[in-house]
Amino acid sequence: MQTLLVLVAANIVSRACAIALACLLAYRMLVRFAHFTSGAACGMLLAISCTHLVPESLEHGLSVQAVCLTLLLSFLAFIAGDKLLSSYAGHVHGLPRLKRKPALVGGGFAYEKMHSHGARGLFAIVVGTSVHNAIDGLVIAAAFMDSVFSGLIVTAAIFAHEVPQLTGIFVLLEQTGASRRQAVTGMTFAAFWAVAGSVTAFVFLNATAPATGYALAVAAASFLYVVFAVFVPDILHKSAKSLPGDFAALLFGVLFSLAILAPLHGLIE
Repeated sequence: MQTLLVLVAANIVSRACAIALACLLAYRMLVRFAHFTSGAACGMLLAISCTHLVPESLEHGLSVQAVCLTLLLSFLAFIAGDKLLSSYAGHVHGLPRLKRKPALVGGGFAYEKMHSHGARGLFAIVVGTSVHNAIDGLVIAAAFMDSVFSGLIVTAAIFAHEVPQLTGIFVLLEQTGASRRQAVTGMTFAAFWAVAGSVTAFVFLNATAPATGYALAVAAASFLYVVFAVFVPDILHKSAKSLPGDFAALLFGVLFSLAILAPLHGLIE
């Protein structure tokens, strides 16, 4: 029961902080200052999946073949699912891009026009984000089933990824005509499904303990998918000048995660 309470609290606090910080970035600050956060978040996801989630799934009794097959099937499922969400529910990853405005019209920066679903934009994006959050909730629950330390680490990594993603969603909603109050209300409703997904997954995994290893492998696949779907295409389509900064952000996230994971593994063992 104590683990479940910590799980619910971690979900609520991380989602509330992510929404608040994303609002600040989207409505008060230039989103270009959050690109380092996006790269660092991907570095955290990469390190946690490779050095923590996959080894933990093996420690739960899964064979190497079972883990690899779970990673493969999960990765394919995330590709198909993300395509459906992007096409029909307005789901977005990462940050909206900025373009420099000509000096004759005032200079500065403006958001590039993102794909709009018109009047149905708010509902569609809320649905897509709710589904995504429910999956995040499952990932967090699987980590808490392993240990409270694992759960907190994974929650922090998902929070770091959620901030730039929510920033992009708020910008997109503003472009579709939704008010800021409607956007915040919609994302708060979507955040509820992270808690619901976590509680449901926790109860299921608690009843079927062997499923925890598979859930951890699925969590690792989801993290790896985010890195390859968001960060890798972004740096491949940028100029070579931006590579050092992007790689520095990624490396910072990796080293930060390793610095945390090293002593925590000692505590777990």
